[in-house]
Amino acid sequence: MSLHNRPHKKQVLASRDGGALCRYCGSRQKLRKLTIDHVIPRSHGGTHALENLVLACGPCNAAKGDVLPAAS
Repeated sequence: MSLHNRPHKKQVLASRDGGALCRYCGSRQKLRKLTIDHVIPRSHGGTHALENLVLACGPCNAAKGDVLPAAS
């Protein structure tokens, strides 16, 4: 599934992740206000696969930038 149909992709991500909320801060927002974030950034080899995508609010997405997730 490409990112060209963002509204549909956002619906799929919201259904998968429990609603229209930011993956990072947990805030609930209107789906249209959320952005699609690559967990592993494209600049680090991340893909557009659903497994690598989450919904994020604009401020959290901007703050994360192209940082890799912390190892757990």
